[in-house]
Amino acid sequence: PAPAEEAPKAPVAEEVRGVTVPAFAVTVNGIEVNNDMMAAYPVYQVEVTTTNSSGTVSTTTYAGFAMSDVLDAAGLTEQYIWLEATADDGYAVEYTGDIFSNLTLLAINQNGSQFKSSPWFAPCASETTGDYLKGCTSILVNTVEGAPEIKAPAKEEKPEEAGELELTGATPDKQDKTEKVTFNDY
Repeated sequence: PAPAEEAPKAPVAEEVRGVTVPAFAVTVNGIEVNNDMMAAYPVYQVEVTTTNSSGTVSTTTYAGFAMSDVLDAAGLTEQYIWLEATADDGYAVEYTGDIFSNLTLLAINQNGSQFKSSPWFAPCASETTGDYLKGCTSILVNTVEGAPEIKAPAKEEKPEEAGELELTGATPDKQDKTEKVTFNDY
């Protein structure tokens, strides 16, 4: 008889020490959180098994900061139920799981390798690979489902400086940067 397949074990967060924390900065609801701010918080390690959209199962180990600690470092203390993480390439994932669990990480390493540009968003309670995000540069959280309104800080009144940009809320025009080439007859 064939051996019965074991059900994957539920992920468990274990505090680890001696992990090198590389320099990083992530904005959380418009507030910058960086590696210096996170130095006082513990690092957790979680081994998780996920399945991608084609059915491939993989096991990955993430080490990083609990999202509850990241929010605390940003001074955000409400009971958030919705989170959106955005990568450096503009790709974003929404997550409505247990944001305050030690299983929801801003991961600084994956399988022992540090990130290349920015940390990973790793909701380790999720078994879906698509919920994970590499290159996380910004996080939005809200007490209800959907993106929060982020108010820009009040701007001091001063004479307009040359080249100063103003936020208008309009979408910028896309410029053609394809460097078109024309050929002349030989």
